[in-house]
Amino acid sequence: MTRLKTASRLNTVIQLGAQTHVIDEITGITKHAFTQKLAVYGAPYSLSISQPLLVEGMTITNSKVYLVRHRQDWEALKLKLAKINGIEYEIIGINPDAGHDYMAYDQLILRKEGANG
Repeated sequence: MTRLKTASRLNTVIQLGAQTHVIDEITGITKHAFTQKLAVYGAPYSLSISQPLLVEGMTITNSKVYLVRHRQDWEALKLKLAKINGIEYEIIGINPDAGHDYMAYDQLILRKEGANG
């Protein structure tokens, strides 16, 4: 169970969405575009000593972890990308909190788009 001492740490806006393909009308070239599905507030989170070993085993060492308010519908949203301060990240995983109270937070694990593990 992940806890924050103060909810005021949730001060980073994280745009969550998916990748869509857009055709440039002038050149006819298909390029990818970020389509936002929702925005949440998050707080940067440091992993404990044992957690980086698990993360490294999953080849996501170039990752960032943010805490966000608990949601039960993460899978239904089918989110693939996140954008923070204009930088796109791939969503590697979402570790939901087992609790269902107002103090529950989920871990959002991100990797910079195009970065190798």
